[in-house]
Amino acid sequence: MEKQFSIRQRTQFDEERARRMLMYVHPKKYEDAVLADAPDIVCEKHSVGVEVTSGLRQDILQDLSRAGRISGKMDDELTKIDRDNIEKGRVLSFRNIAGTWATWGSTFDHETILKKKCQKLNSSHFRVFGHNELFIFAWLIDQEELEEALEYISAGKWIAEDARYVFDTIFIFDDKVLTEVVMDGMPIISHAIPGAIMRRISEESYKQVFGCDKDDVRS
Repeated sequence: MEKQFSIRQRTQFDEERARRMLMYVHPKKYEDAVLADAPDIVCEKHSVGVEVTSGLRQDILQDLSRAGRISGKMDDELTKIDRDNIEKGRVLSFRNIAGTWATWGSTFDHETILKKKCQKLNSSHFRVFGHNELFIFAWLIDQEELEEALEYISAGKWIAEDARYVFDTIFIFDDKVLTEVVMDGMPIISHAIPGAIMRRISEESYKQVFGCDKDDVRS
């Protein structure tokens, strides 16, 4: 059975994972969280809106979509060998990944995405809540790259002079830790998500979005 992974489905997969991670670290705050559009997650009870981005360029998303059709793998399942080969730009055979692996430093400009998301928050079609948040998937960033991003967030250079609204909280997730940055006072909180919990979140999100288990796709 071959599963077709469209870019939209991959986007929804990330949004669902973000929703479940937020519910895991702050169960009361996000207890009624549901997927929506502009922003991607809404919590009516506590007036919270969360915009989600994968941190991957559009061409990378397209490559991953094609890779998913070949291998059945999602971005968080790539092996070290997969990533090394992708990083070297190799075109691989069936059952392997073809494309360019995205890391924060090499293919993702945090300055650009923060500015664009702030612009989106202030656009006419975006629904603004009492508390507005941004959730960024940043697979495999290292500590130096994370610190650079945190310094940039703290400096506020991503906020346009005419911006009426800004994100109150920004989340950055690598493959193990969810870093929470609260703009008011800039406290930074690290939430470690155990591997077993993250696997469960990914499996449940996969089934929710694609309508089947990963094992079914690979059988």
